Amino acid sequence: MSPAGGGDADALRRMLTARLADVAGADAGLEARMIVERVTGLDAAGLLTRGDQPVSPDARAAAEAMLARRLAREPLSQILGTRGFWTIDLDVTADVLTPRPDTETLIEAVLDFVDTDGRGRGHPWRILDLGTGSGCLPAALLTELPEARAVAVDRSEAAARVARGNLARIAPDRAAVAVGDWATALSAAPGHVFDLIVSNPPYIPTNEIRALDPEVARHEPHLALDGGDDGLEAYRVLAPVIARLLHPEGFACVEVGRGQARDVERLFGDLGLTTSVRNDLGRIGRCVTARHAAAVAP
Repeated sequence: MSPAGGGDADALRRMLTARLADVAGADAGLEARMIVERVTGLDAAGLLTRGDQPVSPDARAAAEAMLARRLAREPLSQILGTRGFWTIDLDVTADVLTPRPDTETLIEAVLDFVDTDGRGRGHPWRILDLGTGSGCLPAALLTELPEARAVAVDRSEAAARVARGNLARIAPDRAAVAVGDWATALSAAPGHVFDLIVSNPPYIPTNEIRALDPEVARHEPHLALDGGDDGLEAYRVLAPVIARLLHPEGFACVEVGRGQARDVERLFGDLGLTTSVRNDLGRIGRCVTARHAAAVAP
């Protein structure tokens, strides 16, 4: 690959933007800036004020190596090893889903409940995340709820290692990560209940995974994507688990795919839970919330 594009940081950014256009689309400029910031050590402000700073041969070689990986459709989050979510930066590997802005809808829903519940953000909330992946959900919630504690569960030991690292760095000594299926991982504590339960389970129908963007279909863990024939397999397991583990005055929130909200509401409703749907910024029903009916009775 030719190192064409000039010898300074701004020229490198422009070259990367042009090369990334086909794979990153409207995000090409952002991705180029992130690569340049990584290889030069400049932050966004530094790139603006010191964009004429010469780029060393080693830094240029590193940028070109990252570009090659990205042109092969590897997600930038895996190339850089990090992803911003809510107000935090998370370590990311190929063993976990890259946290997405849509998932922040769950954080907003939980915090809206907390802020109207009366116990407030300073309450010692007990949080459970089922299928934690990178740990993005409990990590974000623990930054907003200073007295809360969390338990995070994932079937993948590799994903659990990523979550442990993120939670230990972002909320030291306030979270535990367990490995196992969500239906059984907490069976050793049958009397344990949680105030806040969140989950972003697999919800892509099996036969649709191959049609996803290559960044997802080829590089993200299918264990975290595959929701079975109709995309609802995980919710059929989760609904009774959540009904059992949710405190009588607690609040649960699960992410859902496009068009799945009503079916997931029905699964929770059949167990006596009261539900609602919250849209993401694209006005797509993105999460289903659930509470015990007695907690919301007039």
